[in-house]
Amino acid sequence: MKTPLKALEAISKVKGLDEVQFAEPNYVYTYGSTSSDPYYTNGSLWGMYGDATSPANVYGSQAGEAWAKGHTGSASVAVGVIDEGIQYTHPDLSGQI
Repeated sequence: MKTPLKALEAISKVKGLDEVQFAEPNYVYTYGSTSSDPYYTNGSLWGMYGDATSPANVYGSQAGEAWAKGHTGSASVAVGVIDEGIQYTHPDLSGQI
């Protein structure tokens, strides 16, 4: 729901309503970044692209868009991989698994 009110002002107005279980601001973050992975930059990782990347892939994971917005990782983030297998000796994963 959009409102002309400031985020915290809007939250304070709806917080006590019976119909509202939870309210928080929907902040928009922006940042510029790009991948240096040669397989990504040469177009080989089709599943990492999205509809706004080049090459475009509407069925991809949208990782390119996330990276372009600066979501490039954090030491406090844990990632679980559910797959048929993983190359734990890959330079990007070495020491991370």
